[in-house]
Amino acid sequence: VGTVAESTLPTVEATFGVTGMTCGACVNSLESYVGSSDGVISIVVSLLNEKAKVTFDPLVIDENGIIEAITDIGFEGELIREASADTLLLDLLGDTPLTPTEADSLETLLSALQGVTMCAVETQEQLCRVQYDSDRIGIRAVLAEMRGMGVSARLAVPKFDQNREKDLVAEWALLQKCMIVFAIVMSLMLAHHFSTDAMKMLNQPIFLNISYFTFIMWAFSTPIQFGVGRRFYVSAYKAMKHGFPDMNVLVVLGTTSAYAYSVFAVIYGVMNPTFQVIQFFDTATMLIPAILLGKYFENLAKGNTSSAISELLKLKVDSAIVVTLSPSPSPSSATPAAEGSGSELIVESEEVMSSDLLQKGDIVKVLPGSAVPADGVIIQGKSTVDESMITGESLPVLKVVGEKVIGGTTNQNGLLLVRVTEVGSNSSLSQIIQLVQNAQTNKAPI
Repeated sequence: VGTVAESTLPTVEATFGVTGMTCGACVNSLESYVGSSDGVISIVVSLLNEKAKVTFDPLVIDENGIIEAITDIGFEGELIREASADTLLLDLLGDTPLTPTEADSLETLLSALQGVTMCAVETQEQLCRVQYDSDRIGIRAVLAEMRGMGVSARLAVPKFDQNREKDLVAEWALLQKCMIVFAIVMSLMLAHHFSTDAMKMLNQPIFLNISYFTFIMWAFSTPIQFGVGRRFYVSAYKAMKHGFPDMNVLVVLGTTSAYAYSVFAVIYGVMNPTFQVIQFFDTATMLIPAILLGKYFENLAKGNTSSAISELLKLKVDSAIVVTLSPSPSPSSATPAAEGSGSELIVESEEVMSSDLLQKGDIVKVLPGSAVPADGVIIQGKSTVDESMITGESLPVLKVVGEKVIGGTTNQNGLLLVRVTEVGSNSSLSQIIQLVQNAQTNKAPI
């Protein structure tokens, strides 16, 4: 009896930024709900990094469907655009966005370039994804072809971390306003309890048996309960709708119960003058700002967890000196062997550019005391290089013609000409950063 092997469908792995998670229960609910969606093969959520790595079947679900699932359960999701090996992510610039017709034309023209294997333009986000063979075509060549088509572009900048910083600033501004209200309410409560004169004044009735103190507490608590606290209501509703109660449900139950009883007590007191009104409006005024303060400190702590990656990113060189060699010997013959033969390479011109625009085969000049802009091989010069960022060894290493140097390491005392061999996500520094990010995201198999 013959058997037919099941065809293996192509899968896609994408990383999403997730905000709104507060504890391990949020992680479990997110993994359970999104993981049960059709087309999702696996999902790993990192609470500290606020990221979710999802493997899915693109024939069943796409990135927008996953974001909808994340939002549907009460969190906010955003696709993190990450350039993989030999893939360019370009932000399209211009006063007017590209139309679908113009996007199709751009895809066709770029796909026809030698070395470009795939091009996809997302008109909504004005993003161009180019998959290419770095041995046949480079970043600058792609950008030059786009300029020739009348399209300006630049390397895409990750937006999730920038948005997180903006959210942190907005939370701090909101927290300041809440703390002002909190301070006023606390001052009134202390004066009401410990000052006889203040107690007499605040207990004066403003309407029937409703005192000034009760009315002021009601006035301050209402915007806090339903304005600032709206986020808790929305998240609690979405969590309960899918059967995953979380901390937001507890906050809503506690504060709403106190507020609802206080409103009932005030209304009942108006209808029954003999009833002694006891209100708890201060519960929301004090509890919600306290929770927001805790969330703010928590977000600050989460930001500190990425300090290792931040330190690695600081090692990345911003600019590089790209040189053009004289026709004799030609750049193609600028090899360690040519240097070893005793011939000296002559620099014809120099150009300072962003290290992000370096291509394989570029010749860069590394001055004494500066950092190596990219992985490469020395074709001229001799120097000692500080490689402590890789090996941890503080003693410098002697480098001569034909030996490899790593981007981010420091050239100490000699002038070097280096032929670039690896750029972008293929460089050693980028791979180290990727390993650290994976270690922070992935869970131990226990």
